[in-house]
Amino acid sequence: MEPLPNPIALDKSFAIRSIDLLITSHPDLQSELDVVKKAIQNHENELEASKDIAERQLQQKLDEMMQESELLQKSVNDKDGFICEVFEKLDKYDDQLDQNARELSDANNRVIWFENEIERLTGIAHRTQREHAQEHSNNERQKRLMIEEYEEKLKAEMTKLEKTCQAKQLEVEDRMTQTLNLYRNYFNQQQHLYRTALREPN
Repeated sequence: MEPLPNPIALDKSFAIRSIDLLITSHPDLQSELDVVKKAIQNHENELEASKDIAERQLQQKLDEMMQESELLQKSVNDKDGFICEVFEKLDKYDDQLDQNARELSDANNRVIWFENEIERLTGIAHRTQREHAQEHSNNERQKRLMIEEYEEKLKAEMTKLEKTCQAKQLEVEDRMTQTLNLYRNYFNQQQHLYRTALREPN
């Protein structure tokens, strides 16, 4: 960075030139004017030295400020990057939260569906169990009725068969008695004939 011309230094140079003109115009005042000129030159030199020091200090300060500005800008950029990264992470976190919320909602819906399905299947199972129990009870009652009916029929058949057997037995006994009587009569007749045939004549 080039330093700007100092207006004060230009004015002092003009003052030296003016004194030189005065010396030329008034040689009798040269001694006094030389003292003034030297004093002005010393003052100008001091001002120039002070100006150089001030310019160097100013330049150093400007350089430091530029470095600080660059560091600050870098820090701001880093912070901006960090903030952008944070916001990006927040956006991703929000997206993840939304996704988790949707998944949680879907999971809750599935849980509700499973609960309803379990309740429905439990109702069907209970109803089926009651129907099976009722059907089993009806079957048992029908089986008992059939057994009782069969027992009644069997009892009636046994009674009928028993009566038939008794009648057959009586019939057989009667036939045997008749046959026995027939054979007995035949035997008696044969015996009588035999005795009659063998009887001696009187």
